[in-house]
Amino acid sequence: MIPISAVRGGFLVILAELVSIMGPNGSGKSTTLRLITRLLKPTQGAVYLVGGTINRLWFTKNL
Repeated sequence: MIPISAVRGGFLVILAELVSIMGPNGSGKSTTLRLITRLLKPTQGAVYLVGGTINRLWFTKNL
């Protein structure tokens, strides 16, 4: 099985900034939103919110 990266690199969103995520099918748009909203746990890397990682907040409640 070949590992596939859904999200490579990163991006910074400044407070009150409007962001649009665009790309072709299979480019990781939905995966990025699921990672940010903690519906999906990252296999590597981290998601930062207000300078701190949200990784420790994973699955604190059963969805």
